[in-house]
Amino acid sequence: MDLRQFNPLKVLNHWETLKVVIEGKNPYPVSCEIDPSNICNHNCIWCINDRFRKSNKAMIPKELMCRIIKEIAACGVKSIAFTGGGEPLMNPASIEAIQLTRRKRMDVGIVTNGELLDPEKCRVIVDNCSYVRISLDAGTRKTHTVVHAPLNKRQDVYRKILDNIGLLVKYRQKNKRNITIGIGYLVNLDNYHEIARAAKLVRDSGVDYMQIRPAFMPGKQLSERIRFEAERLIQETLALSDGRFYVFPILHRFDEVINLDRAYDRCLGHGLVGVVAANAKMYICCQLRGEEAFCIGDLRRASFSQIWKGKRRKSVIKSINLDRCPPCRYNKYNEILDYLASENKTHKNFL
Repeated sequence: MDLRQFNPLKVLNHWETLKVVIEGKNPYPVSCEIDPSNICNHNCIWCINDRFRKSNKAMIPKELMCRIIKEIAACGVKSIAFTGGGEPLMNPASIEAIQLTRRKRMDVGIVTNGELLDPEKCRVIVDNCSYVRISLDAGTRKTHTVVHAPLNKRQDVYRKILDNIGLLVKYRQKNKRNITIGIGYLVNLDNYHEIARAAKLVRDSGVDYMQIRPAFMPGKQLSERIRFEAERLIQETLALSDGRFYVFPILHRFDEVINLDRAYDRCLGHGLVGVVAANAKMYICCQLRGEEAFCIGDLRRASFSQIWKGKRRKSVIKSINLDRCPPCRYNKYNEILDYLASENKTHKNFL
């Protein structure tokens, strides 16, 4: 597996788009995120979309989702990630949407909690997706119940998810596909002690990697003592990487969730990724789903192109206040874009 897929420098693969963004123009995005559903079968304690999900229990209808995907493809977008919002597989149309995305010659990925996977869904995902990431976030059923709070109380959901991960690996081996199968592990006070246990479990199941990041929980961030212990455990867990399986911690995110100071004064990263929420509205950023002040248009009333090139989006961009933005996965992209856009690069010719 190529670990460079996680390097923020991969944005430089799209240099022509970056140049246009830096010039202040408005190209279509490289990638789009679609939330097929705001409804979820888990109730994760760190869910940033909790308020939006509870106030707007929406799913994108199949016909509308197919239309949106076709419009995105027509704009030259390279990829679509199906994510949440809620759990993507709560929407029965998600599987057909994955297949349509691939037929439209876009790369496709999905992030799921893994509970609703079954043989047919696994087959479609393995045959069509570049990656699937399962949000596991625990090394035991007990802790998984605490942090994910599955609505299904009658079944061992954690065991079911592990079995479903095994199904994905089995189908990949059987069909000789190149899909990357990964595990997400958000770290908080309740689960930091199980990082190594989870990594051993998923390594033995045959997945490619486990990505470790801090959960963003305002008012409940890791203390310095717990953070130090978590990072010590992460360093120990790195020893489980064996050339086939990799533990991949995003350590800089631990600083970013505590220190929101930014080395740039404007956001350009939003221009690289389009965000479609389950209510069929588009938002300027994945961190701001459901915030009407940052809604750039409604796909039930306008096309993807009309919204992306529209006056409302330009107005929302002008209103962005970085001091009020939460920790953001576009942060490293913004640092790169800000440097490239700077006209006064000190010692730029010394390498």
